[in-house]
Amino acid sequence: MTERSANEIAVMVTKAARGAGLPLAHADDLGAAAIWLCGDLAHLCAALETASRPRGKGTKAVLDAPSALTHFLVDPSEPLVLNDVDHPALVNALAQQAAAVCGVGISCEIRANRVTCTQSHDHASPASSGRADVNEAVWDRLAALAARTFVPASEASRLAGAGAGLNDND
Repeated sequence: MTERSANEIAVMVTKAARGAGLPLAHADDLGAAAIWLCGDLAHLCAALETASRPRGKGTKAVLDAPSALTHFLVDPSEPLVLNDVDHPALVNALAQQAAAVCGVGISCEIRANRVTCTQSHDHASPASSGRADVNEAVWDRLAALAARTFVPASEASRLAGAGAGLNDND
């Protein structure tokens, strides 16, 4: 386990989500929600690895939950019920992050693979003080996903301005 800052975790998760092929808005949501997982990123990593596979199944937490939560926050009059959720703790983290941004409270009840979100009067805050211990093997898996966003080094990419270019003068 290595202690990582909340910013470090958010950036790595955002990059990994982009490497998994998620849209930028979903990647940003996952990066911001990651701190609510208190360093336990194994389920998030598994969800991203599943989402990166062709015709990935079991992507309800990373693909469906952010959109459903947005609709719920616009009209919280009815509970939001998500069935057959692959990673319920991740949905809870996304809900708590969305609630914090909007200045509202959301309560999530998790029963097996079903998550029910209702409006709450309590405002949650991350259990973390801005730092969390992250398993190195999980961190390496996230880094491997993030590496998919890198542009391979080539003469053409350097001519286009990547890296130090052909004339490194600093």
